[in-house]
Amino acid sequence: MRHATPISFFLFFLPLTVLSISINHDITVGPALSFSPNTTSASAGDTLTFHFFPGKHNVAQSSFSTPCAPSPNGFYSGFIVPDSGEDATKFVVTVNDTQPIWFYCSEVMHCQLGMVGVVNPPISGDTLASYALAASKTTDSTTPANVAGGVFSSVNGPPSASTSTSASPPTSTTTSTGTETKTSGTSTPTQSTSAGVVLVSGNVFLNGMSAVVAVAAIWAGLI
Repeated sequence: MRHATPISFFLFFLPLTVLSISINHDITVGPALSFSPNTTSASAGDTLTFHFFPGKHNVAQSSFSTPCAPSPNGFYSGFIVPDSGEDATKFVVTVNDTQPIWFYCSEVMHCQLGMVGVVNPPISGDTLASYALAASKTTDSTTPANVAGGVFSSVNGPPSASTSTSASPPTSTTTSTGTETKTSGTSTPTQSTSAGVVLVSGNVFLNGMSAVVAVAAIWAGLI
């Protein structure tokens, strides 16, 4: 009987591995009334990690037609208010498709003063500038009732889905993510997350199948 060799096993699963790679996009929340960057391009399966700096801020998903108001089933981080510097708690959202994702900070007047952003803006038509202009004409901002649509991450501890019934995020639940727009040369140790994702060396994610292939390749002495 002919047996499959380690190299043939690896080559068989290689396409699946390539398709499983996703990227994390870091977005700074504050300390000024802004998100940075306020425009991001992301693919399905990518993640958005919101980093919070001093000031009373949150991030809530909206729609172009209803600026400063939450979308049904959209994500919401709750208020994260660090004393100084970057807060240890981060809010991580998975991008499900390439449709535009509009978001804002719901603190009083923050949205009206331009604290808005978008992921995958349309090539033509609706623009972030138009969304910000419409937001400036609203009279108030709506804060969602519950945290939803993402997971909280920090330096240490296990991941936690945002299933809280209050608008305040947990303070001790965590995951880890890599970065696409890195501001330092540091890397992050490999760590499992709640979505079956494995972090690899700071800037890409592999799903469970990719992890199996990687282990098989290492066993075969290929990488």
